[in-house]
Amino acid sequence: MNISELLNVWSLLTIEEKHESIKNSLIKIHKAFCKINSFLETISLKDGSPDSISLSSTMAQSPGTPHPPYSTGATNAAYVDNSFVFGCLQENLNSSTENSLVQQLSQATRRLAKLEEEREHWKLECQLLSHRLNKENREINEDQSCVAAKLVKFKYPFARPEEREKQIRDHFTNRCSQLFMQLTSCISQAALYQNECENLLHCLAISEDAKSLVEKEVEVQRREKAQIQEALSTTSRNYEEQISAMSDHIADMNEKITLQAETIEQLSFQLKIKT
Repeated sequence: MNISELLNVWSLLTIEEKHESIKNSLIKIHKAFCKINSFLETISLKDGSPDSISLSSTMAQSPGTPHPPYSTGATNAAYVDNSFVFGCLQENLNSSTENSLVQQLSQATRRLAKLEEEREHWKLECQLLSHRLNKENREINEDQSCVAAKLVKFKYPFARPEEREKQIRDHFTNRCSQLFMQLTSCISQAALYQNECENLLHCLAISEDAKSLVEKEVEVQRREKAQIQEALSTTSRNYEEQISAMSDHIADMNEKITLQAETIEQLSFQLKIKT
């Protein structure tokens, strides 16, 4: 039994359950009507009316319409009370029955809508599962056919032994040629790498020689710089000494000049006095 049949059976069972629930409710209502009818008959018999009042004749009339008199023509107060009680009971029974039926109908409608939604959902699920099942079956069939073809090919790979030997020889020949080509390619690449390494070693040796020469030149330049700095310091020190000596000499000469000027002034003054 597939999923669609299960869904159909389930929907039928739900519909039967609904019918059973409605049938049970109708049976309960009928039993209630029978009890009320028997109760009314009992009341009418106690009041002395010769005929029994049936609930069906009472339900056929509306609560506002007057009840017909009995065939005996009884018009006492008990009949009026019974008619009033019957009308009230009938109205209450009709309203309660109508409300209960409306509620049951609304509940059944909501449940039916929900079941319809669930049915659509499970219908889509069933379609998806059936599609997936078909796909899996197709894949299984394809795999089985492929495996069967491979088994047949493995069982009868060659028609004759000579063909098998030829296939093996051709396979190994091709494989050896491929390996030989790979070997020659590797040898040529190794030769290229060796030449590149030799060139790099030669360039490295030249760079080392140039580096040593540059280091020697830098050392010579450093020594020359040290000598120049030493000579500069010596020259600056000599110049400073000479400048200081000349300054002292100039100071002495200035003192002598001032003394001579004073002497000349004194002599000239004395000469003026004598004259």
